[in-house]
Amino acid sequence: MLNDIDFDYPDLGLPNLVWAKEKTRTYNKRMQISAKLAPLAFEAAKKFPRWKFVGSDNWEYPDYLDITRFTVYENREKIGNISTTQTRQGTKYVIGNERIKKTRKRGNYAETGDLKKALKLMAKSFGGKTNAEKLDAADGRLSGYLHGGNTARVSAYCGAMQHVYRHLDDYILANLEEVSAAAIAAGAKPSAINNIPQMKEDYDTTKQIAEAYSTHKGSLVLLNGRDYLVREGEDESPLILSSEQLPSDLKGKIGLLKLLEDNHFMKDVGYRLDATTFFIVRGEP
Repeated sequence: MLNDIDFDYPDLGLPNLVWAKEKTRTYNKRMQISAKLAPLAFEAAKKFPRWKFVGSDNWEYPDYLDITRFTVYENREKIGNISTTQTRQGTKYVIGNERIKKTRKRGNYAETGDLKKALKLMAKSFGGKTNAEKLDAADGRLSGYLHGGNTARVSAYCGAMQHVYRHLDDYILANLEEVSAAAIAAGAKPSAINNIPQMKEDYDTTKQIAEAYSTHKGSLVLLNGRDYLVREGEDESPLILSSEQLPSDLKGKIGLLKLLEDNHFMKDVGYRLDATTFFIVRGEP
């Protein structure tokens, strides 16, 4: 994603051909595009006006800073990058993104010395994600954040329980007031055990949802404009549903999660990663 907090983006002769200017840095030299990369940069920016080309990786010379690489964005989403490399056959354009990386047996980038071929390769390989790619990306983010949230709560709960006594969870929870008083009297820190009931509730909730995700007992839901992309369990084929087509149970749980803040769990309902990405726990048959 474009970073508007730390950078400004002055243009380099075209509205969508810009460079990343750090807001806290003073620039005493002019910025220019590398002579080897400039032909592709200008032609690509003119050919694909909906894309934004952001220059970086500057080489410093006595009178100027040289831009040797552009990251390409569509609707603020990174879709690839372009640069150059020097080979025995001369200068070649380097075109790269995740699609190209996945299709190559050797190396992560495509190279060509032909400007027209470079532009054709960009037209073919760059661009917004397909529905399946959107769900794959959401699934990857969901996995990390969901399991990260679960792990954090597990650690907090287990760490607190170690201040009383390991392996006696059921007894301790049933007699928590008495056991906590005894533990504090024996030297346990009150601040470490006072929130055990809430920690236990949080732990049970995140465990339930994380296990449902790991065992494919739920639905990955991604808002896609006015529609919903839905991946059920282990089914790799996305469903494209309108709000009216959503099953009532799924619609109700999405509605509840929309009331939460990002990165929050709800017992028996699911997990909200952000305003567009949810994991819904499957209801019992």
